[in-house]
Amino acid sequence: MEKLNQTLFDNAKKMGFKDFTDIQKKSFDPILSRKNVVAKSPTGTGKTAAFLLPILQLLIENNKSKALIIEPTRELVIQASNESRKLSNNTSILVTAAYGGTPADRQIELIKRGSRLVIGTPGRIIRLMELKSIELKEFDIFTLDEADRLMSEQFESKISEIYKHIDNPKEQVLMYCVNISPTTIKMAEKYYPNKDYQVIRANELNGSVIEHLVISTEKPERELIKQIVPKQKIMVFCQTAFEAQKVAGLLKSANIYPALLSSKIKSDDRQTAIKKFKEKTTNVLVCTDIGARGIHFDSVDKIISYRIPKNAQFYLHRAGRTGRMGRKGVCISIVDTKDLKALKEIYEGLNIQFKYL
Repeated sequence: MEKLNQTLFDNAKKMGFKDFTDIQKKSFDPILSRKNVVAKSPTGTGKTAAFLLPILQLLIENNKSKALIIEPTRELVIQASNESRKLSNNTSILVTAAYGGTPADRQIELIKRGSRLVIGTPGRIIRLMELKSIELKEFDIFTLDEADRLMSEQFESKISEIYKHIDNPKEQVLMYCVNISPTTIKMAEKYYPNKDYQVIRANELNGSVIEHLVISTEKPERELIKQIVPKQKIMVFCQTAFEAQKVAGLLKSANIYPALLSSKIKSDDRQTAIKKFKEKTTNVLVCTDIGARGIHFDSVDKIISYRIPKNAQFYLHRAGRTGRMGRKGVCISIVDTKDLKALKEIYEGLNIQFKYL
């Protein structure tokens, strides 16, 4: 990392970077060398900074270069944009956060003023294209954060539409995700001609940092309440928005007042929930995988999966919320007895050792 621009390095230190993580160390040289990248690392290992730092370095070194970063949700756009502005403080880089739910006027104005780093959701980027407010062929760095999600059926057609309009002979494509699935590789080969890309694997889940526990019960509500400990920062994951609402009500009836985060609640309410949990106004956040995907929270002590997660990928995202940056954490799965076999298959597929509680 000795090649890192001194201003970026100083800004990173001011933001609390005491040392660079595995994924950050492994990302810098390939990106700076303008290689295409598919990178895998668990949630909480510093993936966002892993691509932001070298991208900002490239933009500083070449004032004709432009970067587009796609995030699946507005919350992640806001988070990545805030981090970008802090890292690029005292440089000439202008950052634009492009997302729906707000008028496009300010975003269009920043792009016209020469913003060379645009971070946006697929829907808003396409809208800016329709308004002829952004010329994608001017961008030579194209990044998909949470790439495994952006390549799902929900987003894939939009990503293809965006990529089609980049059409830059010098383009560099970066994909960052928690899990490199066969679908990820298939899409990577679509975007990387001649399979010209480097795979980076870093920070595999460490059983010595995260303790994986299982509670098999026919009364999950009772066990959940028992696991909510005062002063512990706890995330409770549910499969659906309806279930999350129900669990939040259950906790309130036990005089536990959580924040609630799901894709079904209003954007302002989502931001309020995020703020409450980050600022420890409440120590419990009830959420869905989609609602909380990729949002950074410091010092989470315990993750509780209320019933079985949908698949191994969801489990990886949940577990990665705790045990971050070397801190110890606990990931508890509360499952109905009939779902125990399916949960064991998830653990076996991820090569994770677990204990019964």
